Amino acid sequence: RVRPGAVAGIASDGLPLVSLLNQPDIDRRVRLAAGQSMEDAFRGSLASALRITATQVADAGRGATGVAMAGRRTIQGYVRVVQPPACSRCIILAGAEYGWNKGFQRHPRCDCIHLPTTLVARQQHGRVGSDSFTPTTRPGRGASGFIDPKAYFNSLSAAEQERVFGAAGARAIREGADPISVVNARRGMTTADAYGRRVAATTEGTTRRGEFYRRERQRAIDRGQVGPSGRGFQMRAPRLMPEEIYRLAESRDEALAMLKRFGYLT
Repeated sequence: RVRPGAVAGIASDGLPLVSLLNQPDIDRRVRLAAGQSMEDAFRGSLASALRITATQVADAGRGATGVAMAGRRTIQGYVRVVQPPACSRCIILAGAEYGWNKGFQRHPRCDCIHLPTTLVARQQHGRVGSDSFTPTTRPGRGASGFIDPKAYFNSLSAAEQERVFGAAGARAIREGADPISVVNARRGMTTADAYGRRVAATTEGTTRRGEFYRRERQRAIDRGQVGPSGRGFQMRAPRLMPEEIYRLAESRDEALAMLKRFGYLT
């Protein structure tokens, strides 16, 4: 059995929680010393306190769940449940499965949670009811969580889709692109000279182990540009970002073909 008191009073970095809760007051003093007004200093301190509180409460719950999973040998792992509102990086992890001893990666104010795999109830549209993953609400009374990135995306309004994923990214996903590919592409955003202009591109997936690299190598093999082994292949064309594809495409059919060509559509 989990000892609830063992996960209380400890900050995420292992230090006493009270030391972390002193941080907003320190932050206020630093702001005042830097010349901020009293109102601005207190507002900044309040934002810090709210961020710390939300993160530590969620971390305590995640820590207790992790301990409980380790204590039950029937549980072999967990699924990540995403609760709105969520950032794009969390959304693409909805439904990802991890081993029981795999750490839970999160950012400040992240409220994603574990769902032990023995309790998974994959409902229609990739949602799970709150009664499936939290003891704090009665069945049917709490909000749903999401275990599928596309289901989360489809639950958002068009304006919210564009806020979270960007206008071009949201459009690409609505066209059928994989949300994971769209979000990951932004990690390696860069610019390159190609097609007679400066284009927005990404380095994501272009290394030798990357999916886009493998697809391009196979494409070169199929065209007879390199031998069957692919030896000697070199990446020359940059991998375009969705927004660049929309700028270059002269028709929807061309845009869809380019989205497939650059790995956003299957």
